[in-house]
Amino acid sequence: MQDPNDGKMKRPIVERERFGGTDRPSRDIDPEKRPPISSTEMSRGPAELTDERGSRVNWKVFIISSAVILGFSIWAMLMPDFAQTTMKSIVDWIATNLGWYYVLTVTVVIAFVLWVALSKP
Repeated sequence: MQDPNDGKMKRPIVERERFGGTDRPSRDIDPEKRPPISSTEMSRGPAELTDERGSRVNWKVFIISSAVILGFSIWAMLMPDFAQTTMKSIVDWIATNLGWYYVLTVTVVIAFVLWVALSKP
């Protein structure tokens, strides 16, 4: 299409909603509400969104899991032969009685990963 006033080619108006798109925002958007346009603006985001900076520790979970790991390690160091036979019998029982569960779990995980990889974004 040619504009009769200036002789330039005009692009036809595309109805974005018809094709699943949304309206484009106007150019005069408030700078605080527009999407980031540079890497410095992108790096500013996480710092501005968090109230607390630094790591947060769930102390109850940390102390209980540390105690279990420490207790198991001390038991295995003080009685290595007994720990070895006990752990071997536990692993053998799991392999004998729950081997099907491992195979089923791996199959489900692989199917899920393939579904995610092959599905539309």
